[in-house]
Amino acid sequence: MRIISAINDPRYHFMFSNSTISDTIMETIAHIFRIPGNGKPISTFQLAGRDVMAALENGASQIEEGAGRFTQVAGLKYAFDASAPAGSRIKSVEVLENGAWTPLDPEKTYLAATNNFMRKGGDGYAVFAEKGQNAYDYGPGLEQVVADYLSANRPFTPKLDGRIVALAAAAPADAAPAAPAPAASRAAPSRRRG
Repeated sequence: MRIISAINDPRYHFMFSNSTISDTIMETIAHIFRIPGNGKPISTFQLAGRDVMAALENGASQIEEGAGRFTQVAGLKYAFDASAPAGSRIKSVEVLENGAWTPLDPEKTYLAATNNFMRKGGDGYAVFAEKGQNAYDYGPGLEQVVADYLSANRPFTPKLDGRIVALAAAAPADAAPAAPAPAASRAAPSRRRG
């Protein structure tokens, strides 16, 4: 597809098209090429529910720093508390099975898909590389899958559907902890002489 190769080529600063693709779709496709691992194939693999939870915890672990590892999902929905310590931020996870949302079963094995950058441990997703089973790393590229989907589903109308729910906001990464109140009986601080 010419659009895809033009967007992916670093020599291009912008692109012209005489197609009927809307600006929103073009911006979406252009954004996909800025995602780490773009141009990499889609990978499929099996993962236990407990490892799905670990992956989601990884995604929420650096949210206060704006790290790019925050997990976007389809077929899952989850709630997180960004004010909780990293490693204990995910509060609920549900999986879409047979048209209904059901709680994630930590012992069940699920079939997952992502780009092979993440599947091989990129962005801190070591759990995918270490615990993923029966991996197949040779699917089409993410950009091609999205372009094909958008072409087949015109007009595309993005919407929020509650897959990711923030229960509390994170403190800014550079926020200093509050200083303790001075004790009434504490002696005055000594001054350094020199």
